[in-house]
Amino acid sequence: REDDLCGHTVLIVGLGAIGNRLAALSKAFGMTVVGVKRNIDDYSGPADEVVSPERFPDQLARADVVVLCCPLTDQTRELMNDGAFNAMKKSAYLVNVAR
Repeated sequence: REDDLCGHTVLIVGLGAIGNRLAALSKAFGMTVVGVKRNIDDYSGPADEVVSPERFPDQLARADVVVLCCPLTDQTRELMNDGAFNAMKKSAYLVNVAR
């Protein structure tokens, strides 16, 4: 079915406690998990792939679901701008649990 999670890709921005828990749950539903993290070298969590924030815009086109789990900082302010929304699939969902 079109609304099944299995086989879809989730892009999680922020792999702290919330992002990693979401990654583990997404994997349990058969999703491919791509995470965005500042320090990718020290990551050992459940995400299938981890990219640096500089690669975030390039990952939007492959995501069926984009989840923001990052704090609001100067670097994340306006992360989801017109360019980001235009890069997303028309069928993609955006979930914002950022703080």
